[in-house]
Amino acid sequence: MTEVRATSSDRKLRVSGAVVSVVAGLFHLPVGIIGLADSRMTGAIFGGDAVLVVPAFFLLLGAFQLLWAWITLTSGNELIGIGIFAFLGSIILYLFALATPLPFGVVQQTISLPGALTKVVEAAYVVIALSLVSRPSQERL
Repeated sequence: MTEVRATSSDRKLRVSGAVVSVVAGLFHLPVGIIGLADSRMTGAIFGGDAVLVVPAFFLLLGAFQLLWAWITLTSGNELIGIGIFAFLGSIILYLFALATPLPFGVVQQTISLPGALTKVVEAAYVVIALSLVSRPSQERL
């Protein structure tokens, strides 16, 4: 009976992780698309040197997060660590952008509600993923 609960609990964690990964990805992809479509807006927000770098970053990050939702659902715990580092990297990059201009042409940013909420969602993924990898290894669900 205990193993059934653990399996059910793991499944709930995987589904929760996938959902928050999709939410983050569905925020980042449109930012990238809009950034490419309106380079004047991108330049005004992120700096004139970043009109291609920033939209490309958001498109890649969004695509990664959507793909990572699938990986979270279907892979073993050994791959989850990659997602933890990627989501932490996104959070850390955002915090650096708030503190200082970034070397690849991005001007110092100001905190925004959508950006902050997205980082909370990414932090939720990290917590969920850490819960998954800290559990004893089980076969794929």
